[in-house]
Order: sequence, then C-alpha cells, then structure tokens
Amino acid sequence: MADAWVELRVHGVSGAPPESMLDGARVRQVAGDEFGRLFRRVDERGAEIPGRDGQAVEGYHWGRFTSGTWSQALWLLLMPFGLVNAAQFTLDPPTTTSGKAGHAVAGAMLRLVGLALTGLIVLGAAVITMDLWAWQRIGPRDEFRYALVPLAALVAPALVLLTCNFLGRARLVGGPQPPTDKTVEQARRARRHARSAVGAGMPGDFWDRDLPSDLVRPAFFGGDPDAPALRLLHIAAGLLLLAVLGFAPDLAAPVAVPPWGFAATLGLLVVVVLIVVLLGDPEESASIDVGPELLRRLKDAFHERAVLVGQVLAVLAVVAFGLAAVRVVLQTPAPAASAHRPGIDEAVYTALLVALGGLAVLALANVIVLRSERRSPARANARFAPYAGGFACTLLTALGLFVGIGFTAAFAAAAARVLSTGGTEVRVPELFSRVVYAWGITTVLIAVVGLVGVLAWYTHRNALQAVATRDFTRPDGLRVPERWVGHIAFAMWTARLKNHLIGPLAFLTGAGAALSVFTVAELWPQVWGRGPQRLPGVLDLVSQSETHGGDGTALVLWIGTLTLTGLASALVVLGRGALLGESTRRDVNAVWDVFAFWPRAVHPFVPPAYSQRAVPDLQSRIRRHLAEIPPGPPTVRDIVLCGHSQGSLLAFAALLRFTGSERGLLDRIGLLTFGSQLQVMFSRAFPAYVNERAIGALFGHLDGAWRNLYRETDRLAGPVLSWRHAPVEDADWFGRDCAPHVVDRPEEDGSRREFGPDWRLLDPPLPDLEQQRRPVDVLRGHGDYWNDLAWGDALMRLRYPPPAPPVPEAPATAAPSTPPAPAPPAPEEPGAEREAAPGRL
Repeated sequence: MADAWVELRVHGVSGAPPESMLDGARVRQVAGDEFGRLFRRVDERGAEIPGRDGQAVEGYHWGRFTSGTWSQALWLLLMPFGLVNAAQFTLDPPTTTSGKAGHAVAGAMLRLVGLALTGLIVLGAAVITMDLWAWQRIGPRDEFRYALVPLAALVAPALVLLTCNFLGRARLVGGPQPPTDKTVEQARRARRHARSAVGAGMPGDFWDRDLPSDLVRPAFFGGDPDAPALRLLHIAAGLLLLAVLGFAPDLAAPVAVPPWGFAATLGLLVVVVLIVVLLGDPEESASIDVGPELLRRLKDAFHERAVLVGQVLAVLAVVAFGLAAVRVVLQTPAPAASAHRPGIDEAVYTALLVALGGLAVLALANVIVLRSERRSPARANARFAPYAGGFACTLLTALGLFVGIGFTAAFAAAAARVLSTGGTEVRVPELFSRVVYAWGITTVLIAVVGLVGVLAWYTHRNALQAVATRDFTRPDGLRVPERWVGHIAFAMWTARLKNHLIGPLAFLTGAGAALSVFTVAELWPQVWGRGPQRLPGVLDLVSQSETHGGDGTALVLWIGTLTLTGLASALVVLGRGALLGESTRRDVNAVWDVFAFWPRAVHPFVPPAYSQRAVPDLQSRIRRHLAEIPPGPPTVRDIVLCGHSQGSLLAFAALLRFTGSERGLLDRIGLLTFGSQLQVMFSRAFPAYVNERAIGALFGHLDGAWRNLYRETDRLAGPVLSWRHAPVEDADWFGRDCAPHVVDRPEEDGSRREFGPDWRLLDPPLPDLEQQRRPVDVLRGHGDYWNDLAWGDALMRLRYPPPAPPVPEAPATAAPSTPPAPAPPAPEEPGAEREAAPGRL
C-alpha cells in the first residue's frame, strides 16, 4: 500500500545515528544497502510509526560513506590533500578569455602544489627513517648486520606513499566503477562536448543558463578523467624522490650501479612534474578552444594518452627505485661527516620551493580570475558574494600546504624527541627546525587572534544582550530566566564568528607565506652546498633554528615543538580512537563530510566523493515514491525532502538535477532545509556550484515550495532564502520584493520570525515559566530542529502551499538576479506585531 505522503530526511555532518535523525528509539532499515541506508521508525512490535500528520517519516543515512570502516579513520592523515583538492571548486566560473586563462593556469598550479605536497609527505617520512634513525641514531657502520638498515630506511617512506595511495584509492560500493579505457574516453568526449558550448541547457555563458550551477553538468559526479593518470604520476614522483636520495652523489657508489643514475632519476622527476602541469585545468570547464586546430588536436591526444604515459613513468620510477635500493645496500659506508644524511636538506628545500612557487603563480592566476569576474552576478548580493572577493582558492590551498608541512614537521619533531636517548642527540634538518620555529610564531599569532576575539565579545556583549532581551520579552515580561540572557547572547556571538573567519584566515595565511619566503631566502645557499645565510636586521628574527638562532630562539622553538608534538600526539590519539570506536570515527571524519562531497580533481589521494552515490540514491528514492503515491490535487506536494546541514547540499544537488527532462517531478516535491549553509558558506565558497541565481532558480522551479529554518545560535548555518534583515522594513527574500511584514507569532509558541520562506527560530523555544510547559535546559544551536514547534507548520506549508497573493502593481525592487517566483503566503494573523530589528547574521 502506497504512503499518503512522505517526509524524507537527510542528515548532516558526523553521520548522525538513524535513531537520532528520526527521533525514535527503534528504527528499521527499509531500503538501500550497507552504506546508503533508508530507515523508518517502528514500535516494539516492528510496526511503522507514522508522523503526526499521517506521513511516512523516512531517513536517508549516508554517514557510512565517510565513517564506516577502520581504514576511513586514517583519512585524517589525508586532510592536507583534501584541502587542496577542494580548492579547485572554489574558483569563480570564468566567462571571459582572461578569466578562462587564469582558471586553466590555476588548475595547473593546484596540481603542482598537490604533487609537491605529496613529495613533502614522502620526504617527511624519509627524514624520520633515513636521516634521524639510520644516519644520526645508528650511523654508517661497516658491518654486515647493518647492511639492511639503509634499505629499510629507504623502503619505509615508499610504504607511506603506497598507504596514502591505498587510502585514497577506495571507491564507493555501488558507485561509479573503476575507469576503463572506454569509460575514460566517454568522459573525455562529454567534457569536450560541454566545453564546446553545445547541448541542451548548457550554453557557453555560465550566467545565461537556466540553472547557473555546474552541479547539473552530466559528468560532474564522475570526476576528472585524468585522475587515474594523476595517481600514477604521484606514485612515480614519490618513488623518484626516494631514488634521488638513494643516488645522493655525496655517498660512495658501488661499481654495480650506473654512475649516471642520479642525473637520470632527477631528469625523470622533472618530466613527471612537467606532465602534471601540462595536464592543465582539472575540470576543463574553463579550457580555451582558440588557436590553431593542430594545437587543439595535440592537446586532446595528450589527454587521451595520459594514462599510458603515467604507466610508463611509474614503471621507470620502480626501476629507478630498485637501483637506488641496490646502491644503498652495496655502497661503502662513509663516516658521518655531515650532521644530516647527504641530499636530505636539499630535497626537502626543493620540494618546499616548488610548492611555494606554485602557490605564488596560483595567487596571480586567482587574481586574474577574480578581476575578470569582479562584475559577475555572483557578487550582486553581498550575502552570497564569494569569500575574500574570490581569493578563497589561494587561501584554502595555502592552508592545505601549511597543514601538510605542519604534519611532516610534527612527526619529525616527535620522532627526534623519541630517538634522542642514551646520550645521543638527534636533530631534525635545518628546514624542519625552521618550520618548528615558524609554528612557534604562528601559535603566538593564533593566541593574539583569540585575544582579539575575546575583546570583540566584550565590545559587543551589551548589544547582543539587548537583542536577546528583545527577542524574549513579551507583554507579560521577560520569558526566560535573567541568567539565560547572557547564555543566549554569547551563543549568538559564537554563531556569528563564521561570518568573520576569512579575516583571521587571511592574516594567518599571509603570515605563513611571509615566514616561508624568509625561510627560503635564508636557506637558499643550501642549493650549492653552503650553510644558511642570515637576513639583515629584524628580518633575521622571523626565521631561526637550533643552530642559527638568537635571543629568544629557544623559547619560540619550545612553543613550536610543544605545538607540533601535541599535534602529532593528537593525530595518533584520534586515529587510535577512530580505529576502535565508531563514535570517534564519526567525529574525526566530519571534516570529510565537507570536503569529500567534491570529486577527485587536483589530488588523487583523497577519499571518493560520496555525492557520487548519495545524490543518485536520493533521486532514485524520490522517483520510487512518486511512482507509488497516487497523484493528488495539483497544489499538494507528495514528498517533502528535508535536508540538514551538509544534507541540504545533497538535497539541493538532487533537486537541481531534476530540472531537466524530469522537471515535472518538482511539482510534487517540497523542500525543507534546516541548519543549512547554502547561503552563509556554500555559495560563498563554491560560487560555480551554489550561488544566488541557482538558489533562486530552484525556488522558482519549486513554485516557492521551499522553507528554511535557522537559528541565530547556530554556529554553522544561517539564512538561505532571505537577506538584509536589519532594518526589518528592508528585508528581502526570494519570490517577493521588500518585505512589508515580518511575522512574530503571537499564539502559544511565539518562537519564530518569518522572513517569507526563511523562518528564524528562537533558541531556546519561548518557554512558559509559570506552567512549565517547555524546558529551558539547553540551547539547541545546530541540531534538534525537528522537535521545534515550527517543524510541523513548515511541513504543512510545503504539503499544502497556500495560494500566492496577487502581484503588486509597484515595480520590483529586488536584486536583478532574483528570479520570478510566487510570493510567500501572508501571515496567518495580519495584525501580528512586527519584530524589532533582529541581530544581523
């Protein structure tokens, strides 16, 4: 028997348990598999429990895609790769020739930085095994039993590389199959077809599309066809780096190994780097189809043979690594004339130099893109405008790079402390020592930023307390205990911090870039085998080490060592807890709930994009329900799709992809988002995928059957469908011009404000202190939306949308980018008192 109608919930980050998302003690899986699961509530006899309005309440659980197995707990180590990979999707959609050129260069540089980051991770492991352990702790010895020590030290970093490859090679069960030559070629043809501006609904100008979002591109969830080649190239680069260390010219070489091994290996490594750069724009959405026909054919031929080239280079890298392994076993041990293994400092320094060079060119390309798109419709409404004016790609990449360097330095510093026993002192290489010093400075800067935040809280505390007092004051007085005013005000303050994160991030990124530049400048003579130089004056204070320091160096190094050792310890503890406990695994992998939405594009060692399974799963379930539920009156919605937090992005993507040949299905679907970041984060971070026009277009396709619930105490989310809330008379929302009313419900619940389709819920819900009908115990913040009294009202508004009021004769005053859509319903009580201007999110 078909259900009358369905309330389909999709959870957010951290993989909320099905019992929590359905708010029931007992649940039963009714569809799906062991990863993409669908549940319903049941009683003790196993009978389904309907919702309070007779609907079937169903939950789609996708959390096991990111936190289901023990190996996924180790994804924490891949976080730097995930940051760089996600940075590709933060670029503006290019619409001009200069913007497309900048976009293509940015994609190439992102791949270069990603390759350098792989090299730094491998070299970090090599520092621990080849330098700290084999060279400094044990030392070269002319004894047979020590012959295998350098071999083990060389093989261990290769195992780290293969482990990263193993963790990133995972694929989703039931998702896209591993690419074959045929599927890769099909993907390339689809990509060339899309970039040639041919096809229904995909005109050349991004902003001329009916739905300006690359989420509707047919091949988007398939990922980059070059990803298999990129994986082989990263493996080849890592093995060649280790082979270069094995062929270090300062060590005595055996006759059995060719004397030209070092030069040949280094040449192969340069070829790998050039090929990674020439692969170009990962998405090819911005490729410029201009120039001679021969050039275009050569480019396509290069991409078609990228996997073959990667395979050849990977085989050559294995051969080079094998020869290097033979060399380190057969070489004549030499006295430890230098403090560190020959070649280790130069290799780490060169990898960092390549990464910073790629980051510098990326910043320039990013500036070209954002300048060419400075008048883009994405910037028409400041509430949806890209972060940092469109510079988020560079900031996120720099963050991933600095976190990756921090990871390597953290484990190297921890290993040095462990190995420094028995009277033997083990020291990290000069560059890592300066990284420790830089992290000491960074820790102090983070403390300064935190202090500024505390001062800002005390500056705004009185104003926020006034807002909280106004929200909870009624004719009968203040409806919460006086002590709660401070709690609510502080929760509002912490919730607003998400709107100001870009400033501290830019400051810390700029400081990190400056520290890196000064470090590179001081270590530049190492390229020619000389010692570090000293910068003049005060500049010398920003880059020092154990061997090249001044007054205060020891204190900064102690702070940096404490910070990085704590980071390494935290990673080990979190990894161990995640391996043993599912709850910890969910918390640890919450970061991947954000970044693993995006397919592999820049770095191959990232988890598979769960969106490749979750979005099709949602679409298939919706189709099945609509096929089984007899259609009702034209205005009645048979499914209300409810998306929380990251789940709202999944729901948004699923419904966007219905707007093509399946457009008619949207007439039977309502959308309820709650705790959603579609406006406050996603549209600002990923303008080519979520933006004001795309949100407004979907609102129009749904005929206004979209409601959003949010709270001012929510640290992650905020409004989606409205903006400019203060003053109230200027509030705007999708589907209507300047709001003539903002509803303050005078009836029993009295706990929400309605900005058209956007509903701001008071937190805590307005209590009755005399009769104690509702508790005042905790602030709900980002969760527990379905227990709010507004939840049922929102479902009914979507299930039975009220008729749209007549369109006013006055000209529209909304932003030009707002698409036409039915106006929101009038308030149930036209005489309701207007709200005083709420605090601005």
